[in-house]
Amino acid sequence: MEARAVVERLKTFGRTRGDSDWSVLDKETETLVRRDPFAFLVAVAFDRGMPWEKGWRIPTEIDQQGLLDPVRLAAMSEADLAVLLDGITVRPRSLLSHKVGEK
Repeated sequence: MEARAVVERLKTFGRTRGDSDWSVLDKETETLVRRDPFAFLVAVAFDRGMPWEKGWRIPTEIDQQGLLDPVRLAAMSEADLAVLLDGITVRPRSLLSHKVGEK
């Protein structure tokens, strides 16, 4: 399936969800993930293994640092990404015990 088709299917699905789940998000986070497809993707990626409300806050915190841009994030080293994620309030569960260079 092509990327555009995936995006369209996700958008269609999103319109069927209603607003009940979104009510627990702060307004800034809700607005960001509704208007920015990349923020939505980051939120979905981080909500695994943690309460979804916390995972969905991560793109907002990255955006507040001016770094929620796929090109900028892709260009960052693993060490720079670790510093970025270490500096946000909501820590992704997969990173709680991970240090750069450890296996």
